[in-house]
Amino acid sequence: MDEDYSVQRLVNTLTIDIETIPDGEKLTVEEMSKLHPKTMSKQETIDKWAEANVDIEYRKRSLNSLKGRLLCIACKWNDEPTHLIPYNENEGVMIEAFGHYLKSLGHSIYACAIVGHNIRGFDNVWLTQRGFKYGNKDIVGRLVTTRYDKRLQDTNDLFTLGVHGAYVKLKDMCDFLGVPTPKDDIDGSEVYDVFLSGDLERIYKYCKKDVEATYQCYLRMLP
Repeated sequence: MDEDYSVQRLVNTLTIDIETIPDGEKLTVEEMSKLHPKTMSKQETIDKWAEANVDIEYRKRSLNSLKGRLLCIACKWNDEPTHLIPYNENEGVMIEAFGHYLKSLGHSIYACAIVGHNIRGFDNVWLTQRGFKYGNKDIVGRLVTTRYDKRLQDTNDLFTLGVHGAYVKLKDMCDFLGVPTPKDDIDGSEVYDVFLSGDLERIYKYCKKDVEATYQCYLRMLP
């Protein structure tokens, strides 16, 4: 009897989501003023613009792999409970823990679907680049490092049928597919403020819910 392909895929699924925050020192107002729009000429106007935008510019680093840092990593293997790697001031410690987790999955990871929402352009990039940075072969050898690796299953690409440049928010995709939304408390734009407040558990809960929602959406879209 032929093996059920959908069941085969369910047995080999690793779903990942990360939360990130800006890193490094903020630009001074003087440094920021040098980036002012060319339409501005008066120094007073430039200074006001710089003061208003220095924090905004800093927060953008949370979306830049080279200027931000990891806050937490959530991973789900098949239907098992989501595993969370919490924040550590030393990002290398988090990467080492993630590498150990991937290694613990054994050889199954080499034939599993690695799933995430916008994972192709975000989560996989951040994690693999840090595998390079910290010399972690457990990550570099197990995540996707080539564009043609079919293990990487981006739920955004699956949902938009691979249309170039098309992007659907996870919440909107969940609402459409009838999957409970993970955005019932905070969303990505609020993570840094919650981090500053010290409520890390709230962020961990949000990240784990993101993973569960992504996994459920992926199951809906399996062939």
